[in-house]
Amino acid sequence: MTQITTIERAKAQARILRTALSDIGHDVAHGQALDLLARLEGVRDWNALVARLTPMPTLGPIPKGWRRGGDKAERFDMGLDEGAGPEGAPCATIRLRPGADPDNAFGTLMQSVDAAPFLGTRVALTAHLRAEDVAGAVTIWLRADGTDRSYNLAFDNLEDRQGETGPLAGTMGWERRRIVLDIPEGTVTLAFGFYLRGSGQGWCADMELAPAPGAEVTASQPIPAPEPVNMGLSG
Repeated sequence: MTQITTIERAKAQARILRTALSDIGHDVAHGQALDLLARLEGVRDWNALVARLTPMPTLGPIPKGWRRGGDKAERFDMGLDEGAGPEGAPCATIRLRPGADPDNAFGTLMQSVDAAPFLGTRVALTAHLRAEDVAGAVTIWLRADGTDRSYNLAFDNLEDRQGETGPLAGTMGWERRRIVLDIPEGTVTLAFGFYLRGSGQGWCADMELAPAPGAEVTASQPIPAPEPVNMGLSG
């Protein structure tokens, strides 16, 4: 019925099934939910289903120079997935941990760099992304931070777009995504990375941050000023 391939994903699906049944007044034990899921998958019981599944692959370490982040980073596994990139290239991956509540949470692999070489220029962040069973989004992001880190001078994560220029969702093969921003004077650091919002698993490969003088800026939402300006409405 589905494309369950790992024990961890099967357990997560059984929890979802149990919750859905409870919502319509049918309370079942966890073991019963496991057996029901197995029957939906065409086998007699949970033990038979486990026999044809494999444990979720162990991820490699966090890529050198990168760090974990996100509003609920502890709900996500992150690390290298060696050889899983386009044509066997290196890549990193983020996946929701089995049984964790997605609750619109996101986990990111990111880094920050000195903005001095980019001040007053237009830059592009590009990468290849892939998604599997994602209910939410897999996307790249780029942010220009001023002295006050709570205030962003420029930001884009593609989430206000759809289709070939927006985030990935569901199950999608490798696709290239690009963000272009003007980096204003006053920027202290550039922060960037890729994230998974919600459930499923996302991959990222071939990320590049480079000048893009002739490219069109992608951000469509202006960043609000940190405080009111020109309250006298002068010219």
